[in-house]
Amino acid sequence: MIRTNSIMTTLKNVVTTSGRVPFGEEDVEMKIYPTITESGFVFVVDGVDIPVLHEHVVPMPQGYNTTVLEKDHKRVMFTEHLLSALVGFGVDSAKIELIGGNQPPFLDPCALAFFNLIKSVGISSRKGNKKTIIVDKEIVFGDSGSYAIISPSINKKMTIICDYPIPIGVQYFSINLSDPEVYFSQIAWARTFIRIQMGREEWDARRRIVRFLPEDIKKSPIPVADKDGKWIVGPTASDEPARHKILDLIGDLAVLGIQIEGDIFVVRPGHDFNRKWVKYLGGLIEKNEV
Repeated sequence: MIRTNSIMTTLKNVVTTSGRVPFGEEDVEMKIYPTITESGFVFVVDGVDIPVLHEHVVPMPQGYNTTVLEKDHKRVMFTEHLLSALVGFGVDSAKIELIGGNQPPFLDPCALAFFNLIKSVGISSRKGNKKTIIVDKEIVFGDSGSYAIISPSINKKMTIICDYPIPIGVQYFSINLSDPEVYFSQIAWARTFIRIQMGREEWDARRRIVRFLPEDIKKSPIPVADKDGKWIVGPTASDEPARHKILDLIGDLAVLGIQIEGDIFVVRPGHDFNRKWVKYLGGLIEKNEV
Protein backbone atom coordinates (compact mmCIF):
# COMPACT_ATOMS: atom_id res chain seq x y z
CA MET A 1 0.00 0.00 0.00
CA ILE A 2 1.23 3.51 -0.76
CA ARG A 3 0.40 6.39 1.57
CA THR A 4 0.50 9.99 0.30
CA ASN A 5 1.27 13.02 2.46
CA SER A 6 0.69 16.57 1.22
CA ILE A 7 3.71 17.95 3.09
CA MET A 8 7.34 17.50 2.02
CA THR A 9 10.59 18.88 3.42
CA THR A 10 13.36 20.66 1.55
CA LEU A 11 16.21 23.03 2.39
CA LYS A 12 15.40 26.52 3.64
CA ASN A 13 17.93 28.15 1.33
CA VAL A 14 20.40 27.37 -1.43
CA VAL A 15 23.69 25.97 -0.15
CA THR A 16 26.94 25.89 -2.14
CA THR A 17 30.23 24.05 -1.76
CA SER A 18 33.10 22.97 -3.98
CA GLY A 19 36.09 20.66 -4.12
CA ARG A 20 37.92 17.93 -6.03
CA VAL A 21 35.84 14.98 -7.23
CA PRO A 22 36.74 11.58 -5.73
CA PHE A 23 37.17 9.78 -9.07
CA GLY A 24 39.12 12.24 -11.21
CA GLU A 25 41.04 15.49 -11.25
CA GLU A 26 38.19 17.98 -11.77
CA ASP A 27 37.22 20.66 -9.30
CA VAL A 28 33.45 20.82 -9.09
CA GLU A 29 31.03 23.36 -7.66
CA MET A 30 27.83 21.97 -6.15
CA LYS A 31 24.67 23.95 -5.46
CA ILE A 32 21.74 22.38 -3.61
CA TYR A 33 18.46 24.18 -4.23
CA PRO A 34 15.29 24.00 -2.16
CA THR A 35 12.64 22.53 -4.42
CA ILE A 36 9.76 20.06 -4.40
CA THR A 37 9.80 17.50 -7.22
CA GLU A 38 7.83 14.33 -7.91
CA SER A 39 10.97 12.18 -7.77
CA GLY A 40 12.26 13.81 -4.59
CA PHE A 41 15.88 14.45 -5.60
CA VAL A 42 17.26 15.58 -8.97
CA PHE A 43 20.86 15.99 -10.10
CA VAL A 44 21.67 18.48 -12.84
CA VAL A 45 24.74 17.74 -15.00
CA ASP A 46 25.54 19.91 -18.04
CA GLY A 47 22.00 21.25 -18.02
CA VAL A 48 20.39 17.77 -18.01
CA ASP A 49 18.05 16.86 -15.15
CA ILE A 50 18.74 13.34 -13.84
CA PRO A 51 15.91 12.37 -11.44
CA VAL A 52 17.00 10.13 -8.58
CA LEU A 53 14.85 7.18 -9.64
CA HIS A 54 15.59 3.48 -10.05
CA GLU A 55 15.12 3.56 -13.82
CA HIS A 56 18.18 5.82 -14.11
CA VAL A 57 20.53 3.62 -12.05
CA VAL A 58 23.16 1.93 -14.21
CA PRO A 59 25.97 -0.58 -13.46
CA MET A 60 29.22 0.74 -12.03
CA PRO A 61 32.23 1.14 -14.34
CA GLN A 62 34.74 -1.67 -13.81
CA GLY A 63 37.02 -1.01 -10.85
CA TYR A 64 34.70 1.55 -9.24
CA ASN A 65 32.60 1.08 -6.13
CA THR A 66 29.89 3.70 -6.20
CA THR A 67 26.34 4.38 -7.38
CA VAL A 68 25.81 5.77 -10.88
CA LEU A 69 22.76 7.42 -12.46
CA GLU A 70 22.39 8.15 -16.17
CA LYS A 71 19.91 9.99 -18.41
CA ASP A 72 20.26 11.33 -21.96
CA HIS A 73 23.91 10.18 -22.07
CA LYS A 74 24.78 12.22 -18.97
CA ARG A 75 26.01 10.47 -15.85
CA VAL A 76 26.35 11.35 -12.20
CA MET A 77 28.57 9.25 -9.91
CA PHE A 78 29.28 9.11 -6.17
CA THR A 79 25.69 9.92 -5.26
CA GLU A 80 25.37 7.72 -2.17
CA HIS A 81 27.02 9.86 0.53
CA LEU A 82 25.18 13.07 -0.35
CA LEU A 83 21.81 11.32 -0.72
CA SER A 84 22.41 9.50 2.56
CA ALA A 85 23.06 12.81 4.35
CA LEU A 86 19.93 14.40 2.82
CA VAL A 87 17.70 11.48 3.80
CA GLY A 88 19.38 11.17 7.20
CA PHE A 89 18.67 14.84 7.92
CA GLY A 90 15.02 14.38 6.96
CA VAL A 91 15.05 16.09 3.55
CA ASP A 92 12.47 14.77 1.08
CA SER A 93 13.32 16.80 -2.01
CA ALA A 94 16.11 18.96 -3.46
CA LYS A 95 17.79 19.83 -6.76
CA ILE A 96 21.56 19.27 -6.88
CA GLU A 97 23.45 21.12 -9.60
CA LEU A 98 27.01 20.04 -10.41
CA ILE A 99 29.15 22.60 -12.25
CA GLY A 100 32.42 21.46 -13.78
CA GLY A 101 32.02 17.74 -13.19
CA ASN A 102 29.62 14.82 -12.81
CA GLN A 103 30.31 13.96 -9.16
CA PRO A 104 29.64 15.76 -5.87
CA PRO A 105 32.88 17.10 -4.39
CA PHE A 106 34.82 14.89 -2.02
CA LEU A 107 34.54 16.71 1.32
CA ASP A 108 35.26 13.73 3.55
CA PRO A 109 35.12 9.90 3.29
CA CYS A 110 31.73 9.70 5.02
CA ALA A 111 28.58 11.87 5.09
CA LEU A 112 29.43 14.19 7.98
CA ALA A 113 30.48 17.20 5.90
CA PHE A 114 27.38 16.92 3.72
CA PHE A 115 25.19 16.57 6.84
CA ASN A 116 26.71 19.71 8.36
CA LEU A 117 26.30 21.56 5.06
CA ILE A 118 22.57 20.81 5.12
CA LYS A 119 22.42 21.72 8.82
CA SER A 120 23.94 25.13 8.05
CA VAL A 121 20.76 26.20 6.21
CA GLY A 122 18.17 23.93 7.86
CA ILE A 123 14.98 22.54 6.36
CA SER A 124 11.42 23.73 5.87
CA SER A 125 8.07 22.14 5.00
CA ARG A 126 6.18 22.80 1.78
CA LYS A 127 3.19 21.45 -0.08
CA GLY A 128 4.10 18.36 -2.10
CA ASN A 129 3.24 14.76 -2.78
CA LYS A 130 5.32 12.63 -0.43
CA LYS A 131 4.80 8.91 -0.98
CA THR A 132 5.59 6.12 1.46
CA ILE A 133 5.36 2.35 0.96
CA ILE A 134 3.47 0.78 3.85
CA VAL A 135 4.83 -2.77 3.88
CA ASP A 136 2.06 -5.25 4.78
CA LYS A 137 3.94 -8.48 3.95
CA GLU A 138 7.54 -9.59 3.80
CA ILE A 139 9.46 -8.62 0.66
CA VAL A 140 12.48 -10.85 0.05
CA PHE A 141 15.22 -10.46 -2.54
CA GLY A 142 18.50 -12.28 -3.03
CA ASP A 143 21.40 -12.24 -5.47
CA SER A 144 24.86 -13.86 -5.48
CA GLY A 145 25.00 -14.58 -1.75
CA SER A 146 23.45 -11.30 -0.63
CA TYR A 147 19.83 -10.89 0.39
CA ALA A 148 17.38 -8.36 1.80
CA ILE A 149 14.12 -8.62 3.70
CA ILE A 150 11.63 -5.84 4.37
CA SER A 151 9.13 -6.70 7.11
CA PRO A 152 5.94 -4.91 8.20
CA SER A 153 6.65 -2.40 10.97
CA ILE A 154 5.84 1.18 11.91
CA ASN A 155 9.51 1.72 12.66
CA LYS A 156 12.45 2.66 10.44
CA LYS A 157 14.80 0.00 11.74
CA MET A 158 17.72 -0.95 9.52
CA THR A 159 19.92 -3.97 10.25
CA ILE A 160 22.88 -5.24 8.24
CA ILE A 161 25.36 -8.09 8.41
CA CYS A 162 28.53 -7.71 6.37
CA ASP A 163 31.30 -10.24 5.83
CA TYR A 164 34.78 -9.22 4.70
CA PRO A 165 38.32 -10.62 5.00
CA ILE A 166 40.18 -10.00 8.25
CA PRO A 167 40.64 -7.69 10.04
CA ILE A 168 37.03 -6.58 9.31
CA GLY A 169 35.44 -10.03 9.47
CA VAL A 170 31.72 -10.50 10.12
CA GLN A 171 29.99 -7.40 11.49
CA TYR A 172 26.43 -6.66 12.61
CA PHE A 173 24.81 -3.30 13.17
CA SER A 174 21.20 -2.29 13.77
CA ILE A 175 19.67 1.15 14.20
CA ASN A 176 16.32 2.94 14.25
CA LEU A 177 16.61 5.91 11.89
CA SER A 178 13.56 7.94 12.86
CA ASP A 179 15.63 10.88 14.20
CA PRO A 180 18.29 12.96 12.36
CA GLU A 181 20.30 13.18 15.59
CA VAL A 182 20.59 9.40 15.62
CA TYR A 183 21.88 9.46 12.05
CA PHE A 184 24.35 12.21 12.99
CA SER A 185 25.72 10.47 16.07
CA GLN A 186 25.69 6.87 14.84
CA ILE A 187 26.10 6.87 11.03
CA ALA A 188 27.20 10.16 9.42
CA TRP A 189 30.83 9.94 10.62
CA ALA A 190 31.41 6.32 9.52
CA ARG A 191 34.06 6.36 6.79
CA THR A 192 34.28 4.27 3.68
CA PHE A 193 36.99 1.63 3.82
CA ILE A 194 39.13 -0.61 1.64
CA ARG A 195 37.80 -4.11 1.98
CA ILE A 196 40.70 -6.03 0.45
CA GLN A 197 44.17 -6.38 1.97
CA MET A 198 46.68 -3.99 0.41
CA GLY A 199 50.27 -4.23 -0.71
CA ARG A 200 52.15 -1.49 -2.57
CA GLU A 201 50.96 -2.64 -5.99
CA GLU A 202 47.30 -2.88 -4.96
CA TRP A 203 47.49 0.53 -3.25
CA ASP A 204 48.91 2.23 -6.32
CA ALA A 205 46.22 0.62 -8.51
CA ARG A 206 43.51 1.85 -6.13
CA ARG A 207 44.97 5.37 -6.13
CA ARG A 208 44.62 5.53 -9.91
CA ILE A 209 40.84 5.26 -9.43
CA VAL A 210 40.28 6.87 -6.01
CA ARG A 211 42.21 10.10 -6.41
CA PHE A 212 41.96 11.34 -2.81
CA LEU A 213 44.18 8.51 -1.55
CA PRO A 214 47.73 9.70 -0.71
CA GLU A 215 50.93 8.08 -1.92
CA ASP A 216 51.82 7.07 1.65
CA ILE A 217 49.40 4.33 2.69
CA LYS A 218 50.03 5.17 6.35
CA LYS A 219 48.39 8.55 5.76
CA SER A 220 45.22 7.03 4.32
CA PRO A 221 42.07 8.95 5.37
CA ILE A 222 40.13 5.66 5.41
CA PRO A 223 40.68 2.29 7.11
CA VAL A 224 43.04 -0.03 5.23
CA ALA A 225 44.81 -3.27 6.12
CA ASP A 226 48.06 -4.85 4.94
CA LYS A 227 48.61 -8.23 3.26
CA ASP A 228 48.79 -9.94 6.67
CA GLY A 229 45.33 -8.71 7.62
CA LYS A 230 46.58 -6.13 10.12
CA TRP A 231 45.31 -2.57 10.18
CA ILE A 232 47.64 0.04 8.72
CA VAL A 233 45.00 2.69 9.41
CA GLY A 234 42.29 1.32 11.65
CA PRO A 235 38.61 2.19 12.09
CA THR A 236 37.41 4.79 14.58
CA ALA A 237 35.16 2.13 16.09
CA SER A 238 35.42 -1.60 15.49
CA ASP A 239 32.04 -1.65 13.72
CA GLU A 240 32.72 1.45 11.59
CA PRO A 241 32.64 -0.62 8.35
CA ALA A 242 29.16 -1.95 9.18
CA ARG A 243 27.94 1.55 10.03
CA HIS A 244 29.27 2.81 6.71
CA LYS A 245 27.39 0.09 4.82
CA ILE A 246 24.19 1.42 6.41
CA LEU A 247 25.23 4.93 5.35
CA ASP A 248 25.60 3.70 1.77
CA LEU A 249 22.37 1.72 1.91
CA ILE A 250 20.37 4.78 2.99
CA GLY A 251 21.75 6.72 0.02
CA ASP A 252 21.20 3.89 -2.44
CA LEU A 253 17.58 3.37 -1.32
CA ALA A 254 16.89 7.04 -2.05
CA VAL A 255 16.80 6.17 -5.77
CA LEU A 256 13.45 4.49 -5.20
CA GLY A 257 11.95 7.97 -5.09
CA ILE A 258 9.65 6.76 -2.32
CA GLN A 259 10.15 6.09 1.37
CA ILE A 260 9.72 2.72 3.07
CA GLU A 261 7.79 2.15 6.30
CA GLY A 262 9.07 -1.19 7.53
CA ASP A 263 12.06 -2.96 9.04
CA ILE A 264 14.96 -3.57 6.64
CA PHE A 265 17.39 -6.45 7.11
CA VAL A 266 20.25 -6.91 4.63
CA VAL A 267 23.04 -9.48 4.50
CA ARG A 268 26.20 -8.53 2.56
CA PRO A 269 25.00 -5.20 1.14
CA GLY A 270 27.03 -3.41 -1.52
CA HIS A 271 26.41 -0.95 -4.32
CA ASP A 272 25.97 -3.63 -6.98
CA PHE A 273 23.53 -5.63 -4.86
CA ASN A 274 21.75 -2.45 -3.74
CA ARG A 275 21.27 -1.45 -7.39
CA LYS A 276 19.69 -4.80 -8.28
CA TRP A 277 17.51 -4.75 -5.16
CA VAL A 278 16.26 -1.22 -5.85
CA LYS A 279 15.46 -2.19 -9.44
CA TYR A 280 13.45 -5.15 -8.10
CA LEU A 281 11.58 -2.98 -5.58
CA GLY A 282 10.92 -0.37 -8.26
CA GLY A 283 9.38 -3.04 -10.47
CA LEU A 284 7.09 -4.15 -7.64
CA ILE A 285 5.99 -0.56 -7.06
CA GLU A 286 5.23 -0.03 -10.75
CA LYS A 287 3.09 -3.20 -10.78
CA ASN A 288 1.32 -2.20 -7.54
CA GLU A 289 2.57 -5.37 -5.86
CA VAL A 290 3.56 -3.67 -2.59
